[in-house]
Amino acid sequence: MAEDKELYRMVLDDFWMDIGQPKDFIAGTALYLDFIRKSHEEINGSKFLSGPGVEGNVLAVGVAGGGEGQHASATVGKNVKLGPNVVLGPNVVVKDDCVVVNSTIMEGSVLEKGCEVRDSIVGWHNKLGAGVYFEKSYSGDDVTLKPGVELVDYIVLPNKTVGDSNPEVKKIILWRVCYYVSTSYHDQSHLSTTLYHSHNKHLNTGFSTHAIPPDSDDAPSSPSPPCPASAVSAARSAASD
Repeated sequence: MAEDKELYRMVLDDFWMDIGQPKDFIAGTALYLDFIRKSHEEINGSKFLSGPGVEGNVLAVGVAGGGEGQHASATVGKNVKLGPNVVLGPNVVVKDDCVVVNSTIMEGSVLEKGCEVRDSIVGWHNKLGAGVYFEKSYSGDDVTLKPGVELVDYIVLPNKTVGDSNPEVKKIILWRVCYYVSTSYHDQSHLSTTLYHSHNKHLNTGFSTHAIPPDSDDAPSSPSPPCPASAVSAARSAASD
């Protein structure tokens, strides 16, 4: 590339960080909140919260407010502990007695009474039932966690309802989504998993996982293409490593 003069550089006045993995997104969010808090209490309609129960940087993201521009729209109940390093998306609801630490709650999600979220990303339009404990975990759009569920170190893909705590299917909760699993090596060192679903789209998760074979009790109830034996075998091997 150097010989062909295809190398370029750019000097940044701010900072840059690779946030392609969820844990890196969380770390990057903490750094960015600290960076902007040094000079702003409000930015683009988003506002840093303060007061009882708030520790460190807690940002409520702004939404369009008609003629008044933007305003922070999160609703926070009583006896709630927030922070440090928390972002509450537009129209997020955090009800009484919740705890949110080092986490991002995406737009439209609701945390019912007594939820605890730590080191996690709660996706868009999620509903966490009363007393849910969610740690080092990440969820997609439209996920429901039933009351009392505990999940530690999981990824929950979109449109999933979880009713059991820490199910045996580790790392990634796939059913209703996974139709085909294949494995490959990413960056020559990290096993990654590509999930193909019915619309032939794919998600490179970057994580090892259990697969749910078609003959499992947890397999989708609706018809789906069979999961190739080689893919199931590879995924099971990855999960056992």
